[in-house]
Amino acid sequence: MKKLILVVTLAIALLGCSGTNTPLYIEKNLALELNAVDENDDLSLFTRPADDEMLIKLHESEQDYVVYTYQNNCSACQIFSPILKEFLLENHYLIYSYNVNDNDYLSLNERYPYVYSVKTTPNLSFFYEGEKIGELSSSRYSDLNKFSISFSNYVYPNAISDTNSVETLFESLNNKVSYIIYLYGNEESLRFYDKYIFNDFKDEKTLNIYRLNISSINEEEMISLKEKFDLNVLDKEIYYEIDENQKGIIDPTSSTYIEEYKALVSSLSVH
Repeated sequence: MKKLILVVTLAIALLGCSGTNTPLYIEKNLALELNAVDENDDLSLFTRPADDEMLIKLHESEQDYVVYTYQNNCSACQIFSPILKEFLLENHYLIYSYNVNDNDYLSLNERYPYVYSVKTTPNLSFFYEGEKIGELSSSRYSDLNKFSISFSNYVYPNAISDTNSVETLFESLNNKVSYIIYLYGNEESLRFYDKYIFNDFKDEKTLNIYRLNISSINEEEMISLKEKFDLNVLDKEIYYEIDENQKGIIDPTSSTYIEEYKALVSSLSVH
């Protein structure tokens, strides 16, 4: 494959007791990949904290994802938390965490039956294309190796990494020669990501793929992004560089935006 530098800007999200052949593709947390946190830090730095609104969005996204349910005053959660942190530091998976301290299980089960058949904490629920396919009561794990085996039996790694930091992204790109970057920040482009980007690249194993939440960055970081990749619109803009002589920008306001994107994906020959 030719050297590829492609930037796609989009204002754009252990398995049950028994095994499954369903491929569950989970994004990586770029901050964890670069060891930007310490195992003594709060759990929120190792996971993506989810509220009720995010649970609904995740379900509607039809993506693959994992939700970790816990309580601060749960003794089993306190035992399992260090195991989970160590596992995530080693494997960098992006998982969502939901604290049920302020909610009761009955209410959660009624409001989110697709998420909560949860009866005890800690619990990990696994979703394939937005639908729950299993769960694991992590209270049975006090050993990292056993937990790693259980998790790895059901989750397939891919090349997509998620971050909220421009600095972290730039640091990761230092030694990369071929990569794709997705920048997202609104519901429209998130739907585009769910429908196209994730499906086109979720089983990619070799090409470095990143997505950055631009809604969490400041004006100075916005400027640095535009200057580094010669971006104009930023939101849903697509910049690509196949080699030194072939590069360009796909304008998101163009009537042929989708067609141009599909042609670009086809030209990459990643499948």
